[in-house]
Amino acid sequence: MTLSLAKSYNGKTDVYERARPLYPSAAITWINQCVPRLSTLPIVDIGAGTGILTRQLGALGLPMIGIEPNRQMLAQARDRDQNADYRQGSAEDTGLAPGSARAIVCGQSFHWFDTRRAAEEFRRILNVGGPVILAWNIRSPDHDAFHIAYEAMLAQSFEHYAQTLEIDRELEDRVNDFYAGQFEERRFANAQQLGIDEFIDRTLSCSYAALPGTAEYEAAIAALQALHRQFQVQSQVSLRYSTRVVHGVI
Repeated sequence: MTLSLAKSYNGKTDVYERARPLYPSAAITWINQCVPRLSTLPIVDIGAGTGILTRQLGALGLPMIGIEPNRQMLAQARDRDQNADYRQGSAEDTGLAPGSARAIVCGQSFHWFDTRRAAEEFRRILNVGGPVILAWNIRSPDHDAFHIAYEAMLAQSFEHYAQTLEIDRELEDRVNDFYAGQFEERRFANAQQLGIDEFIDRTLSCSYAALPGTAEYEAAIAALQALHRQFQVQSQVSLRYSTRVVHGVI
């Protein structure tokens, strides 16, 4: 996991776990259907973060291994989930044995990988025919006036937000190269209902968001509070997502 912006999650472990959305149940059901049945090998969640996707799949009774490079997030995942096996590692160097994975899942993480090296590592650890499943909760930037205003606020308030947009623009080519054009994709509706504190936390959990103690942070808090006041209904705003799940064999 090579992109420098990924290191910005340092110091954000607690807010990430509090604020990030779950994956919708329909998406989890489809991921489960994509996993080979005739195997007792574990599913490996690479870039597991605090274990959000790992726990959701583990709740179905699937044996899970979570691979995460960030020590703080790894500790949070282990504290919250004693059922999965969490290990420090990366997409490019998992530390797992050859042929030891039934399937690989990557939630909110594929865009940080060195795609070529990750593909080599995934082929090494996957059992024959095992799939790679990528998932993202993708915010809908133009869903309504609130989402359009929120997008403008992010671009104005955070210096590194433009870098994430560049990563998004490159994502399609990276996915196509990774699967050599052979994959299946589905989209699922998802949403969060957020009070003011939850709305601030959700924004500050992102890689581009400034940390406390900076002028950028203070200005962003004021802008988020104003935006929430303007668009709240019964003290909440609704943040909408399109959950994208991609499935294929590499």
